[in-house]
Formats: sequence, C-alpha cells, structure tokens
Amino acid sequence: MKPFFQAADAHQTIELASLGISTRVLLPAAATGGDLVLFEETTAPGAGPPLHIHNQQAEFFRVIEGEYEFMIGEQRFLAGPGDTAFVPAGLPHAFWNRGTSPGRLLFGLTPAAEGEAFFSELGKFLPEDGPPDVAAINQAFAGRFEIVGPPLAVLRGGSQT
Repeated sequence: MKPFFQAADAHQTIELASLGISTRVLLPAAATGGDLVLFEETTAPGAGPPLHIHNQQAEFFRVIEGEYEFMIGEQRFLAGPGDTAFVPAGLPHAFWNRGTSPGRLLFGLTPAAEGEAFFSELGKFLPEDGPPDVAAINQAFAGRFEIVGPPLAVLRGGSQT
C-alpha cells in the first residue's frame, strides 16, 4: 500500500435519495488495498436504510451530529454525537435519524470488498418514486448483502423518505 491523501472537495459523493442518504467516500477501498472503506453519511430526518446484513463484512459507525437509533441484532441503542457502534459480519442491522434536522455519521466496512462501488451499484436499484425492489437487490448482491426487513424508521415512526 501507498500513503493516501485526498482534499475534502475531491471526495466522491453517492446519493441514495430514496433512502434519504447522501454519502461521501472519505477513504476508498483502493487506498487500503481492500482492507477498509470509510464514508461520511448525511441522513435526512426520519430516514435510514432498511434492515440488512453484510454477510462478509463488519461495519462500524461513529455519530458526528444528530440523534440516531441503531438496531443491531435484537438490541436497540439511542446514539448521539461521539457514540460508536460495531456490527459483526452476518448480523442484521439498521439505523435511522430520529431528529428533526439532518444527522451525520462516519461508517466503514472491513474488508472493503467492492467498497464504494457497492453503493453506486445499489443506487441503481433505488427508484426515486417508490420503495426499492428488495427481491432484485437481494438477487443482485446474493451472498454479500441482503435486505431482511423494512427501514427501522418505518418500524419506529419515521418514513421511507
């Protein structure tokens, strides 16, 4: 591996608008030889991803600003600035922004696998005018990623935004 630096204004942004999520790639998979990929996410109020599993990747989070709720396995956690969470590979998880303003968090996946390319590809399955086609997503990412339930926001009073 070689040292990596990228100015803030050069970070790639991936929009997952139907989920209320905008993600900036802070550390691309290629920069770490596929060991890690790191993102900064802005989550709209009441929004978040569906309950899902990364079958071969662990995921970690650090809340920067806002009020989030995480579901990791059967456990639920309220989280605010500075709080962290870790999700082992194969464990269902989701989160949502419980606040009334956009929230921000850092998250990373290890190993990186497809890294940021995964989120770009996932975006192709998320129509702006309706819910995602879960069956198509699960088929396209079989063995790597699986949606196993609705967004935590829906279960806890938010929206699918």
